[in-house]
Amino acid sequence: MNHPILILILAMLAGALYLAWLVIDSHQSAQRRYRRTTRKSPKPKLKQRVNSSTKGKLLRMVRGDEDLAYRLVRQVKASFPNQSDQWCWEKAIWDLERDRN
Repeated sequence: MNHPILILILAMLAGALYLAWLVIDSHQSAQRRYRRTTRKSPKPKLKQRVNSSTKGKLLRMVRGDEDLAYRLVRQVKASFPNQSDQWCWEKAIWDLERDRN
């Protein structure tokens, strides 16, 4: 006789857990979307101090792939943190030329 009540309580508990999971999942998804849209790109910082011909040369070498160019420059900057941005761009070009030969 108590089985229908027990089944009803378990069904309500399962429903409540499912709703809680949905709320948590949607909240985490919203946080991921917010983080993706609020990330700041380091590109403007590097653009300000680099000779445009140097930047153009590296961009031509990577066939216009700006993300790749900035990634190469960031890697150089990580290895040589005291060097100027101009020097890092030139070093990235030099490394590419060296590796291609």
